[in-house]
Amino acid sequence: MRVSFDVPDYTADTVAMGTLRLLEAVRETGANCRLYQASSSEMFGSSPPPQNEDTLFRPRSPCLRQGVCPQLCQNYRDAYGLFICCGILFNHESPRRGIPFVTRKITRAAARILHGLDKKLFWATWTRDATGDLPATTSRRCG
Repeated sequence: MRVSFDVPDYTADTVAMGTLRLLEAVRETGANCRLYQASSSEMFGSSPPPQNEDTLFRPRSPCLRQGVCPQLCQNYRDAYGLFICCGILFNHESPRRGIPFVTRKITRAAARILHGLDKKLFWATWTRDATGDLPATTSRRCG
C-alpha cells in the first residue's frame, strides 16, 4: 500500500512493533487468550503463484507485517506456548477500506455519477498491485 512507502518508519513501528508489544503484553500478564495475526498475501511479493503456506516470503513493501509478524508469532508460540494463529489474506477488500483501493474507487465514482457530481468514471489501466491499487500515471475514461 502506498502509505507504507510514504511513511515507512511509522508503518514499521505501528505494524511490527505493535505486534511485538501485544505479544509481550500477553506473555507478561499471563492472559488466557487466543490471538489471530492477519497478514496480507503481499508477504509473498515476487514469489510466483500459486502460493501457499510453504511459499517463500519475498515482500516488496516496507509494511513489515508481511515478513516480521508471522515470524514473531511463530517465535512466541514456540518459546512461550501461546495460542497464536496466523492468517494470510488474499482478498481483503471491504466497504471500510480507503479510497485508494480499487473497489472503493469504483463504488465512490458510481455514487458520484448517480448524484450528478461526475459524468465519467476515470481509472488507471488494470495493471495493479496485490492490494488492488491502480497506478495513477496512466488513466482512461470509462463510460
